[in-house]
Amino acid sequence: MRRLTGSHGYPMLQVFTSYPEENVKAILQPWQLFVLILAGWVNRRQQDAIDYLLTENRVLRQKLGKKRISLNRSETIKESETG
Repeated sequence: MRRLTGSHGYPMLQVFTSYPEENVKAILQPWQLFVLILAGWVNRRQQDAIDYLLTENRVLRQKLGKKRISLNRSETIKESETG
């Protein structure tokens, strides 16, 4: 695959559609590349946190079994406030 560059020498991103005659070449500015990399990094960190919390919940539910947790009044109020 050859590297596409615009008139200013910036890397270009080739966008493909289902219709070949509508394929478009868009100039990808350096700051846009930075934003894409940053967004990907943040997304990965969020997904890691979600995966960890899902695993933690699954393990804790297995340990708890069929038991119910009884909350006192202040814990119930805090839970209702946080949604």
